[in-house]
Amino acid sequence: AALAAAAALSSHDEAIARLRDAQALDPNHAGVREALADRERVAAREREERRLAQERQRQVDAAIARAKETSAHDIAIAILKEAQLIDPGRDDLRLAMEQREVALAHQREQERLARERQERNAGAIAKAQRTQSHEAAIAILPEALERDSEQPELRQALKEREALLTQQREQERLARERQERN
Repeated sequence: AALAAAAALSSHDEAIARLRDAQALDPNHAGVREALADRERVAAREREERRLAQERQRQVDAAIARAKETSAHDIAIAILKEAQLIDPGRDDLRLAMEQREVALAHQREQERLARERQERNAGAIAKAQRTQSHEAAIAILPEALERDSEQPELRQALKEREALLTQQREQERLARERQERN
């Protein structure tokens, strides 16, 4: 009767308590001894599974927290990928990974655009430097400044060429005046 009652219980702890009571009454009953050992084994296995699940949850929670504290998207993604190996089914982990991947893609796009802008600006400055005519060089630089008004190199190159043009025009004016006097 104790075996049937213990088998009907879903709680391992209650079943183990009943089986221990039955074993105390009849320590040599093989069925009770086997049922008790089975229930204790199953209960221990389930406790270990819960402990491992809690440890996985703690590790993934810690990884998500570390990733949030990390400003570098690629490092955060690496942290989150390691966490996915521990528990690939976590929705919060998947969401954190997706957000970081989007942020990294955006960052890389911004870096690419900045490099292209820098290359265009460097090209405009180089073209202006190769141009003999100050007026032609000055015409090149404002176009580049319209695309990227924050570049001090462009502003500096434009100021230099404008100063040289002003100086050239002044020299030409003085030369004409000297010629008119002669």
